[in-house]
Amino acid sequence: MKAIKSSGSAGKAYGHVPGHQYLDVDVAISRTRRGNWTVEVLETWGSCQGHDEEHGRKKVIGRSDELSSAVGDARLRAQGAGIGPDYVEEALSEAEQSAVEEITAADDSSDLADVSADSLLAELAKRLAPDGA
Repeated sequence: MKAIKSSGSAGKAYGHVPGHQYLDVDVAISRTRRGNWTVEVLETWGSCQGHDEEHGRKKVIGRSDELSSAVGDARLRAQGAGIGPDYVEEALSEAEQSAVEEITAADDSSDLADVSADSLLAELAKRLAPDGA
């Protein structure tokens, strides 16, 4: 199974313009080669005074063996931690869509897509070599 990483983000329009307050929600979704999904939701807020001045952050992590369950777990944990509700759903859906696209692309590719050409050539040479050579 191929490892997958995707992300999504949403935030206050013009929040990072000097003199404004910002609120950002970033979501990172990953799948290990074993098929375990992790969904991290990070909310940051602060002010921009020529540079971003972070005033706070909250982070939760949802986990599951299935993407939809991991997203649901992250959604519940974010709600429980007081993250959002502004922008959470937008960032979650963007990251989830990106992950679904990566799953589709991975399913369409060969099992050998992650194997280097050198490794394939070495294996082929080994298999074609006469016995004892």
